[in-house]
Amino acid sequence: MTSRTKRDITALGAHCLPTRELLALAGVQHDEARAAEEALSLVGAARDVAVRALRSGPRLAAALELGRRAWMLPSPAGRRVRAPVDVAAICAPRFVNDDAMDITIALDRRLTVAKATSTALEPALVLRATLGAGVTRVVIGVNRRGRRAVPTVDDAKMAEQLQAACALVDVTLLDIVLLGDDGFASLFRLGILPGHPRDQRYR
Repeated sequence: MTSRTKRDITALGAHCLPTRELLALAGVQHDEARAAEEALSLVGAARDVAVRALRSGPRLAAALELGRRAWMLPSPAGRRVRAPVDVAAICAPRFVNDDAMDITIALDRRLTVAKATSTALEPALVLRATLGAGVTRVVIGVNRRGRRAVPTVDDAKMAEQLQAACALVDVTLLDIVLLGDDGFASLFRLGILPGHPRDQRYR
């Protein structure tokens, strides 16, 4: 590690370092840095195979797993949910062992997580969980484990029904976030729920 790298990582954080320097910190030798970058550009099983083929594969695989686990750590109680990625970080750990669970996250004075135990997000279940928490602003995480996080026509209809039901009792549905094997998708950011993609309603 160079003195400049030490200074940058201390002062600015690891996220400010170029990929090559992060790879070096993870034990990737200079002569296979390009192959490592190419491996990281892949997704799913293809990335895992390419990483394992590297000499420094075990170290890099460990670094990737640590990053994955850190990203999936639930937010502490009271933390503000500022974006869909925060919703994903809260919900993902809770979806690991339960294929038929969605989560309602209410957002007024503090973060409140309430389960809506149903394979479909029925308006009555969402409103019961939200109103039971005593809040009026809500985002919802939807479990799509085993599938891609790609919104369907049914998702759009579900969002419309939920929004209409919430409006009847003065509850604001901020977002519905789908969590699948390929990541997450925000119906709000995709324009399926009303609002401009740069809307700051989460803040």
